[in-house]
Amino acid sequence: MSTTRRLAAILFADVEGYSHLMQLDEERAARQLGKFQELIREQVFEHQGEIVNFYGDGVLCIFSNPVQAVRCAISLQQEYRKEPEVPVRMGIHNGTVVVGDDKVYGHGVNLAARIEALGTSGSILLSEQVRDEIRNFPEFQIRKLDRVKVKNIDKPVVLYTLDHKDLAKPSPEKIAQASTGLKPRWRWIGPTLLLLILAIIYFFVQKSAEISSDPTSLYHLDESEIAIRVFENNTMQDDYEMIGKMAADWITHGIVENQIAPVISFQTLDTYEDVTLAGIGPKGILNRLSGEVKVIEGNYYVVDSTLIFQCSVMEHGTDRPLHAFPKIECPVDRPLEGIMQLQDDVLGYWVTREKGHLRSDAPAFSAYEYYLKAQDVWAGDYAAADSFLTKSIEIDPDFMHARILQAHLYYNTGDYKRLDELVGQLEREIDPLNLIQSNMVIYLRALLSGDNRQIFETYQREYATAPKDLFKNTAMMIIATNFVRRPEVAIDLFPEIDPALLDYSNCSYCVVRMEIMASALLDLGRDQEVIELLEPIVDKTKRRGPKIYLIKAYFRTEQLDRVEDLLSARGDEDHYLFFLAAHEAQLLNLRPQKELYARQAIKRYESEETRNMKMLGRCHFVLEKFEDAQRCFLAVLEDNPGDIFCMGKLAAIAFENGDEAEAAQHLEKMLEAKREYDFGYTYYFMAQANAQGGRIEEAFRLLKLAVKEGDILSNIDYENDPLLSDLHELSEWKEIVEYWSTE
Repeated sequence: MSTTRRLAAILFADVEGYSHLMQLDEERAARQLGKFQELIREQVFEHQGEIVNFYGDGVLCIFSNPVQAVRCAISLQQEYRKEPEVPVRMGIHNGTVVVGDDKVYGHGVNLAARIEALGTSGSILLSEQVRDEIRNFPEFQIRKLDRVKVKNIDKPVVLYTLDHKDLAKPSPEKIAQASTGLKPRWRWIGPTLLLLILAIIYFFVQKSAEISSDPTSLYHLDESEIAIRVFENNTMQDDYEMIGKMAADWITHGIVENQIAPVISFQTLDTYEDVTLAGIGPKGILNRLSGEVKVIEGNYYVVDSTLIFQCSVMEHGTDRPLHAFPKIECPVDRPLEGIMQLQDDVLGYWVTREKGHLRSDAPAFSAYEYYLKAQDVWAGDYAAADSFLTKSIEIDPDFMHARILQAHLYYNTGDYKRLDELVGQLEREIDPLNLIQSNMVIYLRALLSGDNRQIFETYQREYATAPKDLFKNTAMMIIATNFVRRPEVAIDLFPEIDPALLDYSNCSYCVVRMEIMASALLDLGRDQEVIELLEPIVDKTKRRGPKIYLIKAYFRTEQLDRVEDLLSARGDEDHYLFFLAAHEAQLLNLRPQKELYARQAIKRYESEETRNMKMLGRCHFVLEKFEDAQRCFLAVLEDNPGDIFCMGKLAAIAFENGDEAEAAQHLEKMLEAKREYDFGYTYYFMAQANAQGGRIEEAFRLLKLAVKEGDILSNIDYENDPLLSDLHELSEWKEIVEYWSTE
C-alpha cells in the first residue's frame, strides 16, 4: 500500500447524544442524522474540502488549509441551529496526515478526534496550530480555554474556541476534567483479593478493516515475530503470581493493536510448555517455531511497598540481549500503573516518535474486575458472565473489550437480537480512529448478516496479528473450512503450530485443531492422512470429534473392520457414533452396515430412561422406517412446535409417501416458523425435503438461498448428506458448495 504524508486541516464532527436519542426516538434520530450528513456533503464541497469517511453519526474531513476548515465549520453550525436542530460538536487541528488508498490516518487525525470529543453541541474547538494559522483573519474571534491532557496524547494540548454569536460555548465540566489530566483509576486492593482479580486475560484484539486484504501487509514496522513470555515472579509471594501474566497480556495487546509485528502470545507458549517432552523447555519450544523471533521477557520483585519491573528484548536463538529497559517502579497495591508504563516503554522501542503515545488506557479498575469475573465463569455460566459484563460496561462505557466480549457471548448463546442491538451501538459509538476495534465490529456485523466471505476476510486480518497463537490459528482454520469451504487454507495454517507440542488430554483447542484438519483433509480426498493424524490422539481426549472423523475415514478407505473396532472399544457411552456410522454407510450406499449401525443406535437410544425422540426419528429415517420416524418427529413437535429440523423431515416423509399436499403444508409451516436470524437453516431442510421428493430444481433454488444467508458446512451436511446425493454430480452443485470460496 503506497502512502504519502501531507499537511492538512482536519475536521472531526459528530452528533452529540445520538445513541441515546436512538433509544428514545429512533425516527427523530434518523432525521437528525440525515440532515447532518446532507449538510456535510454540501458545505464541505462548497469550501473545497474532502470527506474522508462517515463513521455512523460522525465524519472525518480534511481541507488544504485551516481557514477553509473553520469557515466550513461555522457555516455548518449555523445551519444545524435551524429546525430540525442537530446537536453537533466539532474539533479542528492542523497537522500532518498519512494518505493511502483513500484512507487518512496519523497522529494529527488522532488529535483532532480527541479535541472534538471535548466539545459541546454547537461549539467548535481548535488546536493551537489552527489558532496560529487563522489569528490574523479579523472574521475569526478566538478565545483561549485551557491547557488539557488529552487521551492517548503525550503532551498537554492548548485548546481554543471560536467566540461567535451563532456558536455555543464548550462544556466547562469537560474542559476542567481534561485539564487535570487523566485521573488514576486504580483503587487499593489487598494481596488476597489481588490473586482473584488478576486472572489471565485473553483480549479480543482487533485489526483494521481498512487495510489490504493481504494480512502480511499489516505490519509496516517490524517483519519479525515477537514472543512474549510471562514475567517471572521474584516477589516470593504467590498472591502476586498473576501480575506476570497481566504484564505479558498488556504488552501483547499494545503490540497487536498498534500493528507492530505478529505475536506469539504467552497463552500459546504456556500451552506448549504444559507438554512434557524431554529436552524441550521454553527455549527449545521457540527453536521449534519458524522465522525470526524476538523475545520479550522480564521479572518483578518487591522492595518495601514498591513493586519493581525489569524487562528486556532478547534475540531468539542466540540469547543475545538487544535492549534492556529502565526499571519501572509503582506502588505494590497498584500494579497496573507499572504495567501500563511498561507497555509504553516496550512500544516505544519499536515505533517512531511521529507515531506518538500509543498506550491504550486501562479501564476503570472495578470495570476490569467485573470483566475478569466474566472471563472466569465464561465456560460454565453465560448468564453470570453477561451480568458481570453488564456491570463492567455500566462502570466504564468506554471499556471496549467488555463490550466486544459481551457481543461474542450473545453470538455464542444465539441471542442474535441483542447482538444486533449491541453491534449497532458499537457502529455508532466506536472511536473512528481505532481501526483495530472497527475490524472486529465489521466481523460481528458479518456474522449477523451471514456474509461468510466478510467473516473470513476480517478474521484473516485478526489472525495475522498472531499466526502462532493457538486460539487464533484454530479459529482461522474453522472459518476457512466451514464458512468459506477453503480446506487448503486450513491445511496451510495447520503447520504453524507443531502438533507434537500439544497436550490433547487437557487442551480442547488442541483437539479441535486436529478435527478441523481432518475435515479439511477429507474434503480433499486425503482420507488415509486423516487416519494417521487422529489415531495417535483418539484415546487421549474425551471429545467426540476425532472418533467421528476416524469413522468417516475408515468408511472411505473401506476399512470396515476398523469401524467396528472403534465402536466396540469407544462407543458404549456415545450412542451418536452408531448413528454417525449408519449415516456414513448410507452416504456410501453400504446397506448392510447402514442397517447394522442404525439398529444398534436405536437399541441404545431406546434403552435410555429419557428417550431422545429426535435421534430415534433420525435412526428410523436412515432405515427408511418412515412411519416410526414420523411418530418420533411428531412427538418432538408436540413439545417444540417450531422445530425446523423435524418439520423438514416430516415434509420429506410426505414426499416419499407421494402426498405432495401434506408436504406443502409442512414446508409452509417451516417458512412461518423461520427465525429472523436463521442463517439458511430453514432453507437447507426445505431443500433436503424437496430433494427427497425428486424436486431437484426447487432443491437447488432453496440451497442457493441457504448458502446466501450464511449456512455453513458441517460433517453431515451438503456433500456429506445422503439426501442430497442425487444432486452431487449435477453442474449446479459446484455453484452451491463454492458460493463463498470464489473470489
